[in-house]
Amino acid sequence: MTRRLPISPEETARIISAAFSPLRCAAEPADYRNIVRFGVFDEKHEPLLRMDKVTSTGFGSASGLRSTIEAARSNLTRRGIKLDPWTMPPVSDDQG
Repeated sequence: MTRRLPISPEETARIISAAFSPLRCAAEPADYRNIVRFGVFDEKHEPLLRMDKVTSTGFGSASGLRSTIEAARSNLTRRGIKLDPWTMPPVSDDQG
C-alpha cells in the first residue's frame, strides 16, 4: 500500500513555482510522483538553480516543503539575487 503524503506532488509543484517571484520557476512531479524537481531561471531564461530530486522528505509536510524552499531561496539571495517576499501558503493535511 502506498503511503499518502499530506501535500501532493502536484500541489508541491504549484507552491514551489510561486515561491521565486519575480523569477520564473518551473516545477513538476517526476519519477512516478516520488520526487519533485524544479528550476529557477532569470529574465534571459538562464538557469540559476536546479533541484532535480526533492524527495518526500522535502515535500511530504508543510514544514519540510517550507525548509526546502527557504534553503533554495537563501541560496539565490546569498548570490545577490533579489526575490519578492514569500510565505508558505496554508496547505491541507487531508489530500483524500
